Amino acid sequence: MLVTLAVIGLSTANLWMGELNQDEGWYLYAATQVANGRLPTIDYSYTQAPVLPLVYAAVTPVIDSFGIAGGRFVTLLLGLSALGLAGLAASRISGQKLALLLTVILGGI
Repeated sequence: MLVTLAVIGLSTANLWMGELNQDEGWYLYAATQVANGRLPTIDYSYTQAPVLPLVYAAVTPVIDSFGIAGGRFVTLLLGLSALGLAGLAASRISGQKLALLLTVILGGI
């Protein structure tokens, strides 16, 4: 539980106080392009895997309303969801001790 709170606290702090990463704007731009009907690598240059803009395009109202903070919030929710699912899978496969270790390692990344 303490690990979960620490991860949530640090992630929330990054939401508001994290330095601007140049990739953030690029990913949000790509999401806006997809939301407008354009496809990555076909209609505009995009050097990353094309799935992320498709995911973020689904939440463009949040991004349009809150800008980079909205994108970071969506990323926070996706990351915490992935961390929770990984911990749940690890606890079913290897038990709670190893699941906790996995959560600490992944949460620290």
